[in-house]
Amino acid sequence: MWLDEQRLIQRLVPRLLRFRQTNFYRIIQRTLMLTFPFILIGTFSQIIQLTVLTKTGFIASIFHLSKWVPYYRYLHYPFDSLTTLTLNGVAVVAAFGAAKYHAKLNQRDDQLAGLTAAIALLIVAYQYTNQNQIGVFNTLLIGTNGLTGALIVGGLTGLLFK
Repeated sequence: MWLDEQRLIQRLVPRLLRFRQTNFYRIIQRTLMLTFPFILIGTFSQIIQLTVLTKTGFIASIFHLSKWVPYYRYLHYPFDSLTTLTLNGVAVVAAFGAAKYHAKLNQRDDQLAGLTAAIALLIVAYQYTNQNQIGVFNTLLIGTNGLTGALIVGGLTGLLFK
């Protein structure tokens, strides 16, 4: 058993080290580092909103915050807005970052590539309706669920700028 693990490690480690030196890995790593603060702030905001600012939340139900905190029912609005702003726009930031870092590796205009990728993702995520209604963006494509698609759109846009 121990010899099999050693052989696996001897084969796997050099391949992983080689993979870490590829441009693909560097682009994905830098893009995820760019999106991390947005995800972190949005997640903390959502945790505060769910545990403190809802009447059935854990901390709110233990301390009965709705009875003694003034304006308790209005406190969730800023946190709801912050959560929506950060978590529902992560894919746009990821598309921007993937295209930016891909173009930067090829010594091209990185800001233009990132802006193009963000606009391309927003065009893809726009849901067209009839003329009487206002169209909306599909939050599954521009939120945290659309992160993989955003990386693909950003990578392809950065590739086009090559």
